[in-house]
Amino acid sequence: MRRNKTKSALSLACHGARIFRFDTAWGQSSLIYRPEPFVVYCLTLPGAEPDMLPATGDEKDGHHPKAMRIKTVLTDFFNGRRPETIPDAWLSWTQLTPKEQAVLDVVRHIPYGQTRAYGEVAEKAGFPRGARFAGNALNKNPFPVIIPCHRVIHADGSIGGFGSGCEMKRKMIAMEATTLLKGSRIQGAKGSRGILAP
Repeated sequence: MRRNKTKSALSLACHGARIFRFDTAWGQSSLIYRPEPFVVYCLTLPGAEPDMLPATGDEKDGHHPKAMRIKTVLTDFFNGRRPETIPDAWLSWTQLTPKEQAVLDVVRHIPYGQTRAYGEVAEKAGFPRGARFAGNALNKNPFPVIIPCHRVIHADGSIGGFGSGCEMKRKMIAMEATTLLKGSRIQGAKGSRGILAP
């Protein structure tokens, strides 16, 4: 998450939003949300500028059940499990332009364990030759993992940018590939047993 994006979310946090810090297998993440009516303003990944989040206001017991579900999405993801889908209605899109939202909507539908090129995402969003625009839009993504911007890379296979660092992006892509490989091996073993069973 970039600094200006965090500041924008924090300005919202000063008006009734809550900050929910929680641990994942890769480190601490944070969720900034408004309880009623429930809406998420942004997520931070492990190591993403935690010093910029306020030190108070997130230690109350009993976070909203939907906030707990989003916590489960992130903890599952960083434990190498496919996360469940979070409804669009839970997410605040107001900090993004319609064109940026179109890019993020395309990225949201990239399957787990797969990648797409920036140019491919841009074209599908309706912006031919808009690879740079797609990259800038993804740089503003307030909802990493839920909107899996880590799955977008350069056409030549190089990793591209990422707000939490290129090394984390590589690890996230590699983890998804490993999870898929393990799943295919399990399914293959089950299929073999089924064929050999009397």
